[in-house]
Amino acid sequence: MISKNSLIAYRFIDPNIQGLVRLLNSLHGIRTMGCCGGHKNPTATQRPEGEWFVTFWVYVEGRTTTLPRLVAFVADRPTILMDGSHLNGRPARRGWYSLSGKGRPEDVAAELAAFLKSETV
Repeated sequence: MISKNSLIAYRFIDPNIQGLVRLLNSLHGIRTMGCCGGHKNPTATQRPEGEWFVTFWVYVEGRTTTLPRLVAFVADRPTILMDGSHLNGRPARRGWYSLSGKGRPEDVAAELAAFLKSETV
């Protein structure tokens, strides 16, 4: 199991995606594993400027609303893609996922925070 108490060295994370990474890590059953906020001169493992990604592990046992809430958030936003572990076309409770998109990840973090706050689940 992935510990929520393990340290994340946010100083090594692209500044423009730190907010989204912190927000995802604050959600029940989610632990980020990798990310990129986009780079002017990207390497083979980086995204170009204007694109971003965050990979994360979902490790919830039993019922959770976290993953369905993320799916609902992404469904209304054509500039964001969610991909990863699926079971019969439905999100699995455990597995690896990624969020990726074009634009500013800071804006996505703000939109996701507002979406999660406004939901009555």
